[in-house]
Amino acid sequence: MADTRRLGPDLDEVIKLFTGPNSASIYERHYASIERLCKANTDGFALADLPKVQEVLELSFQLLRSGISGFLEPVCSLLRALAKPFIKKAATDEVRLLRNVESLLRVLGIVFAPGYQVELQLAVCETLQEFANAHGQRPGALELDSTPADAVAGSRLHKYLTNNKLLVQSHVTSAVIRGLAIAISGNNQVLMLNLSLTLLSFSYLPTNCRQLVQLGALSCMPALLSFGYKHDLTGIAIELLWNMLERAAEAKQQLLMPQPSLLSLETTNSGTAVPGNVPNVTNSEDVQALTGRESVALDAEAEEPCAQNADSEAGQHERDAAYLPCVSKQEASGVIMVDGELAHVLTRLFRTVLVDGNRAQDKELRNNVLVVISFVVDASPEFVATCHSAGLFDAVLAIACAPEVCDGSPHVKPWALSTDEIDLELKMLCCNVACTGAVMLPDVLEAAKAAGFMSMLLQHLDDINTSPAVVRWNADRCSSLRSTALSALQRLAPLAVDLYLSLGGVPVLLSMLANCTVPVHVEAGLCHLNMLVAAAPEMAEVLGTEGAMPLLLDIVQCAVAIWPEGLRQAALQLLALMCSVNAENRRRLRKSQGLEVLVGQLANAAALDPTLPSQLALATLDAVWSGIVPDRKNVARFLVADGMDLLLSFLETGNRGHRATALCVLADLLENPRSHPFFHDWRSSRNKQTAAHLLVNIWKEEDVLRGMTVEGVLSNTSQPLRGLDKRLRWVPPESVAYGNLTAERKAQLSAIMEACPGEKMLAKVFMVFKLVGFGNLSYLSQEDQAVLCMVEKYVKFKQGEVWHQLKAEFENEGMRPTAPDRARLASGIELSEALARAVCEAQRQVLDSHKSNVSKQERKFFNDMQTQKVYEREMRFFNCNDKNQMSLAEIREAKQKKEEMLKNSLKNFTVMDSLDSTAHIQSSEQVEV
Repeated sequence: MADTRRLGPDLDEVIKLFTGPNSASIYERHYASIERLCKANTDGFALADLPKVQEVLELSFQLLRSGISGFLEPVCSLLRALAKPFIKKAATDEVRLLRNVESLLRVLGIVFAPGYQVELQLAVCETLQEFANAHGQRPGALELDSTPADAVAGSRLHKYLTNNKLLVQSHVTSAVIRGLAIAISGNNQVLMLNLSLTLLSFSYLPTNCRQLVQLGALSCMPALLSFGYKHDLTGIAIELLWNMLERAAEAKQQLLMPQPSLLSLETTNSGTAVPGNVPNVTNSEDVQALTGRESVALDAEAEEPCAQNADSEAGQHERDAAYLPCVSKQEASGVIMVDGELAHVLTRLFRTVLVDGNRAQDKELRNNVLVVISFVVDASPEFVATCHSAGLFDAVLAIACAPEVCDGSPHVKPWALSTDEIDLELKMLCCNVACTGAVMLPDVLEAAKAAGFMSMLLQHLDDINTSPAVVRWNADRCSSLRSTALSALQRLAPLAVDLYLSLGGVPVLLSMLANCTVPVHVEAGLCHLNMLVAAAPEMAEVLGTEGAMPLLLDIVQCAVAIWPEGLRQAALQLLALMCSVNAENRRRLRKSQGLEVLVGQLANAAALDPTLPSQLALATLDAVWSGIVPDRKNVARFLVADGMDLLLSFLETGNRGHRATALCVLADLLENPRSHPFFHDWRSSRNKQTAAHLLVNIWKEEDVLRGMTVEGVLSNTSQPLRGLDKRLRWVPPESVAYGNLTAERKAQLSAIMEACPGEKMLAKVFMVFKLVGFGNLSYLSQEDQAVLCMVEKYVKFKQGEVWHQLKAEFENEGMRPTAPDRARLASGIELSEALARAVCEAQRQVLDSHKSNVSKQERKFFNDMQTQKVYEREMRFFNCNDKNQMSLAEIREAKQKKEEMLKNSLKNFTVMDSLDSTAHIQSSEQVEV
């Protein structure tokens, strides 16, 4: 960026003017030089000039602190000039000179110490706000979340993120919080407002919010919220608290811990450690240590307020007692518990604005307060209990249930609850807060039951309900309320099953699922039923009796509509859960033609792209496992419908993440002896391999990952299953296909892969072979038989690993077992190692026999090849000596025709001669015949 500054005073000359022995006391010249400096840099200061500008600021602050009030207006002008974007003289300035900005920010925090003029502090607040907002270019939350990290460079986000990083590194936040605590003690509402705005401008990034929480900003919140809903400070404090609770995960935990009191915040510049290993620097000694220049000294007299701006310490505490009674009671201890105090303040604020607030901004503030409460209400039962004792949940339940069940009085005026968007938001927030409180505290649950909260929720799910309180909403808002009701019932119904049944919740929900065409609502309803059956297994019988099975099968096979994959997955999960806890539901599944549906879904799962694991495929396997395998009649029909073939094909072609579940289903299915012929008869559509070959290959894949065998023989006779702890060949990890997926999808896929470790697959392969019978696999090759030698002893090897683990634990903990225990450990380990050596010998014998057979076959093949070559050589010899392949009669006839041809060729050829010769030949042929 080009340097467009006007010609002005040299910064070195200005500094000499301040420090020179002859001009140090000519303050009018100082004022004028600062004014000229500001006029010459109306577009902003250069990054390279910031160290000298900082020195001018430090000298000016020192003179202001000493009582020279004439510097106030020039310094404020200088601060306003510093609020402009900094100018780069070279392209590398932004990389090389960022430390200049960080040091300048650190010095600006000095003015929030006691003894500086309020006007100066307000000017610094304005400068910091401009800098934090990137001079009006602060992006929205959606833009921050949606922009990938590699796209930040060169965009407007880069400037915003860089500025906020410098704010964190300069640790100016600590000074601002200290100034806020002093302003609260002095009841300076103008300064409190501007300092809160400054902290709010810092609070739009997670790193800044974590720093705010760690430095004790939460301690100031109760005081900032105590001025009533009409005060401008209240809305700013609510938004600041919202940002901290939303963007700093530790904010909820910090609320439950003792926080520094306002008095302790006033008397210290130090906060807790800040992310990024940033030094905690706010006083002038640390500034001097980092910058290497003389700085303003904040000595003991800096801690005493100047006479014109401060009161005595007793006067400050009297104002604390008048305006902040709950804070001043705990000042002497140095710490306060913010959660209970905050609960009272937020509850009082919400109830007040609920009754008295009629303006649009009042309603917006009311909703924002409830959002903040919803962030904190699930953090601690103590916080919920405090809110309940303060009357929060009485008001929340009244709003949630009005006008469906009650009129909302006396907590809210009936005419205040309209169908506007902002009142709809209030109703949904109240439902969320009431539901969370009922889950956290039994007293709130009882209050919700008495208020008719669950009845109100079910009314919004009932399609035939024509109550004016329900139909008054338009279609979009009715859909939003239905989503809220489903979410609340998902959490609340398992805690009050009897009430849920008495209100007819199951028929209402099944009717909604049968008639609803909104996939989001259907999926939420299925998730609600899943949670309900998981919490109360007896609900499976109720759902089966009410006809849930045919409905679920219709959803699974997309008979109602083209449902998304997640919805069909939820239906399959509910079906599996109902069948797993209730045997009668397995019969209902069979009578409802559910086996055919599940077989079709298994065929579809086998045809899916195997690149990534599929949650729908896992849900299908779970439904087969729970609905078919435990019932002998279902198993018989499943086998007749080629279910075993589909399961083995899915195991062969599906993703590796499906194998653990598929092997579990296969093992349980093979517990029925009638399924064994289907297992042996299966042949792969790819390479015609058998099921036993398929399982051996699965074992070999895990063998490659661990190095359990080398050339077919155990590599580690001490712990065979551990192998060499290294890969014998490279196997691509599953994560190679995760490239363009969202973070949520990557987390789901990673969870699937973590749920199918190799140890689980080894155990299931062993179980399948054990059920089939190791002696019934004679059709396997000798190489595979060598693998079976190890598979057969899997359990014994696993026991040996347990002995080794026990021995290692004793050694690590320094414990010496008793003599019998040592003998038992030694014998267990010795037996395991002896068995491993025996398996090694058996594998060698099998492999040697295999090599011998291969050698014999190769020798026989070579001999046959040599014999064939001899036969071919003799044939070629005879063919060369006798090229004529005609018989003697054929040779005689050919010779006769040749002679006749030569005889005729010596005559003059005429047409008549030709005819005569032709007739002669014909007559001769007749004679011969």
